[in-house]
Amino acid sequence: MCKSSAFHEPTPISVEPSRSLNLLKRYFEILGDKSACYEDIQQYTDLDPEVSADWIAFLNGTTHTPVGISKCT
Repeated sequence: MCKSSAFHEPTPISVEPSRSLNLLKRYFEILGDKSACYEDIQQYTDLDPEVSADWIAFLNGTTHTPVGISKCT
């Protein structure tokens, strides 16, 4: 559920696995290098095992360096 000041009640978010994965990928492609990206998508990454494997494969194929890792080197 998404809480927004524009809505008085939580807004339902699609639970369609492929749609959720596509939205996560798109968001990450746009904002993956921002420090808030992890916090923004964390609640949406509890995925089915098959979808989770696709998400991990996608992340492994990216060139983004997580902010936490880049600050450690």
